[in-house]
Amino acid sequence: MRLRHAASQALAKVRGEVDESVAMEAEALTRSRTIVLQRKAFRKRPDEPLRTVIEWQRNGRLQNLIKQALKQAGILAGSDHIEVGTLRFGVDRRDLKRACGVIQKVLKANADS
Repeated sequence: MRLRHAASQALAKVRGEVDESVAMEAEALTRSRTIVLQRKAFRKRPDEPLRTVIEWQRNGRLQNLIKQALKQAGILAGSDHIEVGTLRFGVDRRDLKRACGVIQKVLKANADS
């Protein structure tokens, strides 16, 4: 639907007898808009096993909780990394120990989920 709308908008400027350069410009505009919209369009992914989806969601929640806890503790992002399973957090070197403690607290609080 959006593709047809984008094409009709570009071609709406061209009515009646038109110079060839104007027609070529409208065609190029239509094609470029179509390509951009096709790249942004929703793509269906194949179904995944429930276990994989639940693990992915849990990791996302944990990552958000840990980022929020680090922010509340005043720990700045930096170039040194702490890896927890598949999660990776960049923290400042001066805050590495404190960040480890914050991450451990969040993981213990969410161990049952």
